[in-house]
Amino acid sequence: MKFVFSDQQRLVFFGDSVPAGHAEPGEGFVAQALARIRARYAGLELEVFRPDPGERTLAELVETLPGRAASLEPDWVILMLGPAALSEIGLEGFDRQYRALVRELKARTRAGLILCEPFVLQPDPADSLRRRIDGYREAAWLVAQGSLAVFVPCQKAFDRVLVGTQAGDWGLPNRLQLNRFGSALLTEEFLGATGFEVFDDDH
Repeated sequence: MKFVFSDQQRLVFFGDSVPAGHAEPGEGFVAQALARIRARYAGLELEVFRPDPGERTLAELVETLPGRAASLEPDWVILMLGPAALSEIGLEGFDRQYRALVRELKARTRAGLILCEPFVLQPDPADSLRRRIDGYREAAWLVAQGSLAVFVPCQKAFDRVLVGTQAGDWGLPNRLQLNRFGSALLTEEFLGATGFEVFDDDH
């Protein structure tokens, strides 16, 4: 898969607190991803925006986010929902509102879409929060397939490392927000889904 980003493109990251990460400045998900991209593709110039939508519910994002995205005229919109948008919403409501959000983003921009699935720092499938997030994950995947969006499967990275570590090693007590180490894991999944090429002996 070819790397999806091209020179001079404009990227807009949305998703309340998750793209920033609860880490020192420069150590959140977006900052780490951009650093890796710059190191690998030294001549690639990307214009990046990370508007702060505030702690908004998913229904509020449906009303406000597409307009904000359109005003920035992006080439790519990257969507990562955080704890506010995922707060105690039923699966039916999530599916309906997530589909509406993606539909409006496609209608109001010419941008490619990258949908990062919801995740939780909890490997136990019987956990109540994990069951809820798993429902959101499946719904998001189906929306991505139907909208031809790039899909980032975030949960598998955290399931892998949580076999031998604690959730607190990667994020906050709410299990939905990341520290710099969790942001690094998310960065790896994001880059893998977008066709990022690692260095090899020929470079």
